[in-house]
Amino acid sequence: MADRYYRGQGKVYVAERSTAGVPLGFRWIGNCPILRTRSQTNKIDHQESYTGRSLTDLVIETGQKVMLTTQLEFFDQENLALALYGTTLDQATLTVTSEALIGYRGKSTPVRHINLSAFTSLTNDDATTTYVSGTDYTVDLKTGLISIPATGTAITEGQALRANYATAGYEKTATFSRANRNIWIRFEGLNTAENDSPVVLDFYKVRLEPAASIDWIGNELSSLELEGEVLYDALQPDGDRFYRERQLVAA
Repeated sequence: MADRYYRGQGKVYVAERSTAGVPLGFRWIGNCPILRTRSQTNKIDHQESYTGRSLTDLVIETGQKVMLTTQLEFFDQENLALALYGTTLDQATLTVTSEALIGYRGKSTPVRHINLSAFTSLTNDDATTTYVSGTDYTVDLKTGLISIPATGTAITEGQALRANYATAGYEKTATFSRANRNIWIRFEGLNTAENDSPVVLDFYKVRLEPAASIDWIGNELSSLELEGEVLYDALQPDGDRFYRERQLVAA
């Protein structure tokens, strides 16, 4: 028997599934430093009751289970939607007129949009008074945050205001806005221990859990760690219904 070793790298792809169990176009999910499977057997253990030591004398296997773990390092819209059962939207450029908000001295209030290309004016509720930018308030155009100084006198506490501005557009992900669904995960890898010999894995029917935690603040690069179950897929060829592994023998 020839020595065979494995050290893997490669690309991970995901696809929606049709009702016939066919992938509907694969999307590369970016750098993935982890792709791991964990297999387990469900079983019933029986203990005898005549020796006084309750020794296991029978094991009945009742099923098999395959779990999959992967780690996504690309924080794009599609990956966030995958990790958080979300939907994505590209907000187009937009001009907003007379958006209602409340002002508070020494505090900040955001408008509905971010990435403002222009902030035209901030007025009182009936637009009879236009406040002075830099004196009565300041605006962070990137975040859309309006700040009112504590020492200001023009804008009173809890005053109704109207904002006029334009946004240059941005990406948005609405989290937990859709039901979970089964996906197809494909790994196109390289066995670096055997001259980058190709290795291909197909996980036909995967049910992912949402990301259990996300480090939105930290000193290291954040990632999206996802875990799910590889389900039995009766729509695939007999004997090949959990997942399939294929590889080329290095020359």
